[in-house]
Amino acid sequence: MQKDSKVAGAWLRLLGQALRSWQLEAAEVEGGYHLAVRAPKLSTESDKESPSGDFLALKSRIPNLTQTRAVYLDSGSAYNLLETAPLRAWAGDLANDVETGARRAFAVVDIEAFGRRVTAELSAAGWSVEQTDEDLEVSDGRFTERVNLLRAVVRMVLSRSNMAEAARWTRGDIDAAFARDLFFFLRFHTRFGEFRPGTIDHFFVLYPDDSCVALAWDYWQLSGRTAEEAEQLFQQGMEDFHEFLQVSADDWLPGAPLAASAQDLTTN
Repeated sequence: MQKDSKVAGAWLRLLGQALRSWQLEAAEVEGGYHLAVRAPKLSTESDKESPSGDFLALKSRIPNLTQTRAVYLDSGSAYNLLETAPLRAWAGDLANDVETGARRAFAVVDIEAFGRRVTAELSAAGWSVEQTDEDLEVSDGRFTERVNLLRAVVRMVLSRSNMAEAARWTRGDIDAAFARDLFFFLRFHTRFGEFRPGTIDHFFVLYPDDSCVALAWDYWQLSGRTAEEAEQLFQQGMEDFHEFLQVSADDWLPGAPLAASAQDLTTN
């Protein structure tokens, strides 16, 4: 994700300011997205370690604070986001006070405003988008993928980016996920074509017999995997299907089959 010069510059200005104990300086990047640097009262250990002091300091400055999520600049290692640079790599010596706790540097993002921006970007691609808790479920009519909004916010903040770029980046993620899903489904269909392969929600499904419940494999488990890991998971799942299908139909559990068709997938 590309940094935004306005966001990157605002961080450097805030980190470079001289602050008195308990003083807070903040900057609005855009509606629902604020940056803040605060000098806690270091003699109060609980204030240094808890975000409660940050919340109180911001309460009179940012409307609808209860709808926001805070992301701290020194928390990058907790998220394992390989595309984001560590604080010291871009802030240099300005990172010293943050790393020692003499300053608390964080962004505050309205999760609803961010979700609307991402939803608009995904909808513009022609996809159906539905919000569930703090995730988005996105469907292209064939497959369903999900967006973890909180993780997307963290990536935006630690990349020093803006909402528009974060939304574009998320659209690219989902586009790649749909391509991956189609790649594996076509192989699934080729191998098990006689068992009416199809998709339901985030599962590849087979219908071995009219009196048997459908067999399902969750393709969401491929998310966040390397190509090699995804291949291994897929191969193991297909072997499990193959082994089950070798069992006599008399041993299958009875039940009504789920209705689905693979026609739309195999014609694209």
